[in-house]
Amino acid sequence: MHRALEVVAAVDINTIANDVYQENYPETSVWNRNIQSIRQEEIDCLGVNTILMSPPCQPFTRVEVRNTFERLSKLPPEGEEYKKLLESLEMRFFTPNEVAELMGFKGGIKWPDNVSNRQKYKLLGNSLNVSVVQVLINLLAM
Repeated sequence: MHRALEVVAAVDINTIANDVYQENYPETSVWNRNIQSIRQEEIDCLGVNTILMSPPCQPFTRVEVRNTFERLSKLPPEGEEYKKLLESLEMRFFTPNEVAELMGFKGGIKWPDNVSNRQKYKLLGNSLNVSVVQVLINLLAM
């Protein structure tokens, strides 16, 4: 964790996400609940001065994936070579830890034993982001 910050609690409604977080940050209190159910008194007891939150990413991911496939289907003629290159590659699946590495989790993520590969991919977003695409483009350019 960043030296300037101390994480005192992590909150998520997803129990599997919480298990993964707890495995990687065992010193942090993990609350398995909807953030809308947290009362002011509970926040006051933590003694926090900053709360960081992120929006659910799945709705955004689904829209971007759909838009990407729509754009690929409308490639101009000069894009046909790119499509041929993609089709000629013998693609393989990335392991969950490889996806985590590409997304910036150096050393991968420690997963609890009860988390399946399917759940790991789902937690990782099972999508491409800018970091992943950049690594893949660099590999293709070699």
